[in-house]
Amino acid sequence: MENTAKMKFGVSENRTEAEMQKAKALEKMHTMFGKCLYIDATTISPDSQILAQPQFQELKDALEGGRQGSIYIAGLDPSYDKKEDKIYFLIGEKPAVEVNWQQANKLAKGFLPELKSRLATKTDYLLYLYKVVEQLTKKGDSVLKATGKVMGYSLELGNYADSKNASFKLEPTGFRPIGEFSDLGNTYKILGESEEEEGFYIASGSFSNLSNQRPVGKVEYMEDKNFILSDAVPFIVIPA
Repeated sequence: MENTAKMKFGVSENRTEAEMQKAKALEKMHTMFGKCLYIDATTISPDSQILAQPQFQELKDALEGGRQGSIYIAGLDPSYDKKEDKIYFLIGEKPAVEVNWQQANKLAKGFLPELKSRLATKTDYLLYLYKVVEQLTKKGDSVLKATGKVMGYSLELGNYADSKNASFKLEPTGFRPIGEFSDLGNTYKILGESEEEEGFYIASGSFSNLSNQRPVGKVEYMEDKNFILSDAVPFIVIPA
């Protein structure tokens, strides 16, 4: 007999209640992320030229040690609905800036709690940067040049004070795309807590920074979780 069971997100309709709930949650995620991107950690070869760059050593160690899995992310910065106290993703909106780490963490967890949404870890962010470098190589850059753009001098990758056509102000979400990714500069990205210390990580840079001072790949440790970050947004991921 021909199997006429429909498939959605790789799961047959002949499925358990838990599988059906997961499928519905995934469908909701694709809708709410607006531009949902899946970053598959399992397809990265240990012999990758990108992983061979010293800036990606921590990611390489995490992948080899089984500590870094695949993730879903949005292809743009989040925005904030003050009335609903919720994060949403939509091109052309104001980024969700002016939050401290505590608020960013709460908003990230509240985005899609059924799928365990959260702030990105440091290695989640490095996995994202890996894919940005990969995008640049597909456009013709060498691995060395692409890594330099992401990790050292991000003049061409976002809205910085020294970028071409710099606006010198916060731009709406979805601007200056690099392949599938937008908003690489323009705002700092608030990441998760440090595993060794009590603080957290913050990455990238804002429209007021020079691109070589705060490149997209710069990740720094901060201690004060209550400090309001005027040009920073939560960087939200969903584990796959």
